[in-house]
Amino acid sequence: MEYVRILFLVLIFTTFFIVLYLVLSSYSHTSYGYKIESDFHGFFIFEENIQSAIINEKTTNSTEYAKYIIPYDNQTLCQSIPDTKNWTFQCSVQCKELKLTDIPTTKVDVIKSCSMLQEGVSWSLIANRTFFHVPFKSKCLDNLIKDHCSTSNAVPNIAHYVWFSKKEMNFYHFLSFVSTLKHLNPCLVLVHGEVPFGLYWEYIVLIANNIINVKMSPPTTIFDRKIGRIEHQADVARLLILKEYGGIYLDTDEVILRSLDNLLNYTFTLSHAVDNNLSNGLILASPNATFISHWLDGYRTYTKAQWAYHSTILPCKLSKQYPDLLHVENKTFVRPNYTQLPLLFKKNFNWSKNYGIHLYIRFYKSMHTFNDIRRLNTTMGSVARYILYDTKELCFDT
Repeated sequence: MEYVRILFLVLIFTTFFIVLYLVLSSYSHTSYGYKIESDFHGFFIFEENIQSAIINEKTTNSTEYAKYIIPYDNQTLCQSIPDTKNWTFQCSVQCKELKLTDIPTTKVDVIKSCSMLQEGVSWSLIANRTFFHVPFKSKCLDNLIKDHCSTSNAVPNIAHYVWFSKKEMNFYHFLSFVSTLKHLNPCLVLVHGEVPFGLYWEYIVLIANNIINVKMSPPTTIFDRKIGRIEHQADVARLLILKEYGGIYLDTDEVILRSLDNLLNYTFTLSHAVDNNLSNGLILASPNATFISHWLDGYRTYTKAQWAYHSTILPCKLSKQYPDLLHVENKTFVRPNYTQLPLLFKKNFNWSKNYGIHLYIRFYKSMHTFNDIRRLNTTMGSVARYILYDTKELCFDT
């Protein structure tokens, strides 16, 4: 009888430890930033549901630019693929199936990098994945960069976005993030501030294994001067972020069109938008770049009334004063510029020499979707197709 009791207790304890092991294993896999299903079936169903919901989304407001969308019955199928130097868009091609989950991204192990440094680190569940939130200037973030972003280049391949309001990610923000993943292949994508929401954001979290939220409040003062606009707070924040960590800062409507690898050995890089300014919508910097210190110091004269002086005019003046501290590109990050908006919204611009393009969505009166950009015969359309379908050409739809 005693033997049966002992055998029963052994069986109970064995079952308990097996269950505990399975639970802990599940937690460990989830905490690594990508939820592993037993047969991945749930993951693929979830992916298909999000993609289907986005693709089937109706255009919310395309009245003003509807005339630039080629009607279905007015399409001409190209007899051959147009030459890359051909920017006439006289015919349409068969575009490939959308499959963004094939973009390779680094799998980031937050638990390992921050195993003994959990203060301030939190997580949430987004798109069936564990999404991490880490504090700015934390040991955890330092370790993540050290573990995943070591490089011999002057500029670490870290992509930085600033998101200082609780707003939904729209189609154009989505294009920017996808272009970053495809053409920069960053070691980390850091979203500083709030967390976006919506289907487009869920799709980004689904396809990117290396995206993390950095808890950061908007800077409200600089040199005891109140920073009066959220846009100016973001201007200062990007400089503080790059000074601390280095990397590549992008506006949320900046689209990357090709690799920036040949710029990563300059300690600081900006591009003209127009001749008398330097755009701050795409910045490459090494940690503690000296030019950033001079730029921040220039904010001693900041006033709310000067809309773009400290963000674009000041760095242009400093570039002439300290030409050895930065590399300046001639409008390859921002072309067309804000004085040439019809080239973006109503015409087709040859952007083949650009590293990136700024979409100026605050001036655009239409919200397009996956469906209508396929036949949108403007620069906005060709850029979107290039990012999503790897072709600038119009898509032939039936």
